[in-house]
Amino acid sequence: METRSSIALRRDFLLLAFLLFLVEFARGAFIYAFLPVYGQQVMGLNVAVVGLAITAHSLVDLFGKSLGGVLLDHLPVRLVVGGSMVLAFLGLMGVTVIHTSFSLILSASLFGFGISPVWLVGMSRVEERFRSTQMGLLYSFWLIGTGLGMILTNFLLDNKFKQPLVIVIIVWVVGMVLSFTIRDVEHAHYRTPSLRAQLRALRRQVRDMRPLLPGMLLQTLAAGMLLPVFPDFVSKHLGLTYTTYSYMIIVGGGLAMLGLLPMGRLADHYGKKWFLVMGFLALALALYMAPFAKTLWTAVAIAASLGIAYASVLPSWNALLAQYVPKEYKGIGWGLFSSIEGLGVLIGPSLGGFLALHTSSMVTVRLAATSLLIIALYYAFAPVRFEET
Repeated sequence: METRSSIALRRDFLLLAFLLFLVEFARGAFIYAFLPVYGQQVMGLNVAVVGLAITAHSLVDLFGKSLGGVLLDHLPVRLVVGGSMVLAFLGLMGVTVIHTSFSLILSASLFGFGISPVWLVGMSRVEERFRSTQMGLLYSFWLIGTGLGMILTNFLLDNKFKQPLVIVIIVWVVGMVLSFTIRDVEHAHYRTPSLRAQLRALRRQVRDMRPLLPGMLLQTLAAGMLLPVFPDFVSKHLGLTYTTYSYMIIVGGGLAMLGLLPMGRLADHYGKKWFLVMGFLALALALYMAPFAKTLWTAVAIAASLGIAYASVLPSWNALLAQYVPKEYKGIGWGLFSSIEGLGVLIGPSLGGFLALHTSSMVTVRLAATSLLIIALYYAFAPVRFEET
């Protein structure tokens, strides 16, 4: 009989988790750290244009998830994942050749193709009996990858190193090669009987998931608003260096990573609702306190609060989503959820950049905190089904 550890550490699952680590390392380095600084300080673009580039990335990622969910139900996994990563690689190479605002937006757009299929495959192979725990493991690899990518890039930027793209390209090539080694599995999750049956399941899922929509949209909207402005907020408003920003990411990301598995197990055991509510509330309060972080220690304390709160939210949130995914149509089901969540990330960067350009980055941070506070209050009273396992 398989134990919890043997299920979580199965070779195929670990390969997908490692591949997720690589692609999120590249995204963290290129989209979240390099692009906002490169676009403003090197190319001379304003924060609104940078926000537009991140929105373009999210838009393509959004459609990639919608399309990827359908393709994964009909085509070999390695073909879908590997092909999308090749397209993303072309986008990365374009930045090294053409240095214009259009090329930056186009590169960010193509890069969005390479991320989503890995997510969908990983989510579809999570065991139902251990949803929160295995999702915690999967998201640990994601957080490590994203955090390391941002940290390394910020250290390089502080040292006037202008080519972190070289590292991103190397990492992406490794991931691209590994993507063609993913084992294809014949099961009902990927081989569905008919398009008509899939559409019926999709309509049923849309009807059932309506109570989730406010949280799905607002939380990703808040995160998206922060993407183009947070490096500028830390360096100009708080007066901290990019290296200090890296320390904040290390502390917050490290605590989030360490907390995912235990928080997932606690949520499985004690119930998910209040882990979700208190987690969103703590995220909001930490962001409200961020403008007062004028020293390294206060900044690190706020980052720590964000990390712990995020670890509380993530396993419970994704376990909740899993309850609404049709078991026989996981590709389309997770594709739909990812697409709806992607709407917030799609709108957020442009909205955050516009607000920062016409008001200040502090206003953007406070509005993001308010969005998270609204989510906490909503899920405290919303008629959302929390199945306990």
